[in-house]
Amino acid sequence: MNAISKISDTDRYARCVQSSKRVRWDIDEDVIRGRHFDAADKLLPDGLSLADAFTTLSNDEKRFVSQILRVLTACRKVTELWAKVGDGMKG
Repeated sequence: MNAISKISDTDRYARCVQSSKRVRWDIDEDVIRGRHFDAADKLLPDGLSLADAFTTLSNDEKRFVSQILRVLTACRKVTELWAKVGDGMKG
């Protein structure tokens, strides 16, 4: 018979916080890495942002859509990484 140990959400959160403190992320060093972001540039190519499908938007608005989608993509990736950290702490 397989015994399944349930860990409360509070315990999972506490373990996640403990792990994050051990890792000691540095946003500038680990994420930005000296890169500079220019608001005049697209952050995703048109083929990925599908900004051309918005026929009523100006070029500036299409660029803004590209930037928003890039940020959302980055947020999703961070969320997935944190979920993996949490999954690794279940056992």
